[in-house]
Amino acid sequence: TPSLFSSPPFALPSDPLEPLPIEGDKNCLLLLQYLDLTDVHATPHRMVKGHIHKMVGGWLAEFTDLRDWLNKEAYCNMDNDALRKWTRELMGRINHVRKTEGGRTRPVPKKSERALAREVAAAASRAAAVEEQEREEGLVAALDANKRQKVMAPEEAHKTHESTGAATDATAVAN
Repeated sequence: TPSLFSSPPFALPSDPLEPLPIEGDKNCLLLLQYLDLTDVHATPHRMVKGHIHKMVGGWLAEFTDLRDWLNKEAYCNMDNDALRKWTRELMGRINHVRKTEGGRTRPVPKKSERALAREVAAAASRAAAVEEQEREEGLVAALDANKRQKVMAPEEAHKTHESTGAATDATAVAN
């Protein structure tokens, strides 16, 4: 069906400058029609999944649990009846958002639990790296200070010896 990938889309957007993703649940209705067509015309599941992402991918960025199910579910459990049920769940969520969030009809991408966990782990790793770097810089500074003391110590001893020796020579001349 040409309306799947038409540009501009088959449903006129409220903002012509940003026609995609298609607002509201219109693509879910289209997806249900598409699933009916795949009943008649055998279509490989990998292609069906790709078309689903093309049609409702914007909303899957908001409802990451539905995206995860679609991406992880085994093909043997992903028959058209399961996909219709999944699509109706997505439609329900989209309509709930529209009703409860002031008529919002466009998705708002959210991070998945897995992405949030990766960010937390990365932040902890960065903090540990900064802490380790500060510890190492402290050790290097201590080593540098220790070297300076060792280098300065012989010179100071020599100066002290010279001044003491000079005083001793002066005392001997005076006597």
